[in-house]
Amino acid sequence: DVKFSGCCVLDFPLGRGVVCDALDFAAATMCVGEEAKLICCAPLNFQEARLGLDSCVEKAVIKVKLTSLRRGPHFQELQDSALTTKIDEAKDAAATLFKTGRFALALEVYRRLSASLDGKSEVQKVQSICELNQAACYLKLAKPHRAKELCDRVLEKEPGQVKALYRRASAEFQLSNFAAAMKDLTALLKVQPNNSEARAMVEQLREAQREYSKEAKAAASRMLGEKADAGALQPQESMLPQMIKRLMPCLPCLTSEEK
Repeated sequence: DVKFSGCCVLDFPLGRGVVCDALDFAAATMCVGEEAKLICCAPLNFQEARLGLDSCVEKAVIKVKLTSLRRGPHFQELQDSALTTKIDEAKDAAATLFKTGRFALALEVYRRLSASLDGKSEVQKVQSICELNQAACYLKLAKPHRAKELCDRVLEKEPGQVKALYRRASAEFQLSNFAAAMKDLTALLKVQPNNSEARAMVEQLREAQREYSKEAKAAASRMLGEKADAGALQPQESMLPQMIKRLMPCLPCLTSEEK
């Protein structure tokens, strides 16, 4: 265990990745004068050079106190070029965090930006971008249900949005909803027939469908064999129709092309 004494004063902007994720998240939810103890078990969340914490430390307990908070102008108060500059700064920061694998903090920056722009009709496109990028973060964090919800929201407004279709297909794929994923990819390829990423996922889906079907058949064979060994399967009776009926809802649906 590594122990630290004394204190370290840090001055940083929120959502820019200047400090570790644990400190950024804590500061965003604390009130001035409030103290907290952060128990961190994921090294990526608390690696902070100024505190002497690096990847060699597996767990950290950090005591923090928010001594002051300076608030800049709210997005609702900004207009034209000032608003555009502020939005671009937040988007660039979130994109950098995403590229460096800090998906949880990138997600939070996109969420804060989207919430700050709520109600401003002139930046609806930016809100859609934020929602799509939040979906990308959720996919990286293995939370496909949340990613799908955000893509659904975008597709309600823009039915043919290519990134929304692709990321919803990715979410459906993670959820093993192969037919739904294939449906989105088919719609995407009608808009962009040469989209290489979509075509690659189609092949992955087909392989997953074949593997899933093979595993389902193997499981059915094992179950039938166990029943037969136990004497439950009589010569005049066949369990196959019942087995097929049980397995049908679980088996992936083939697309018209595969049929």
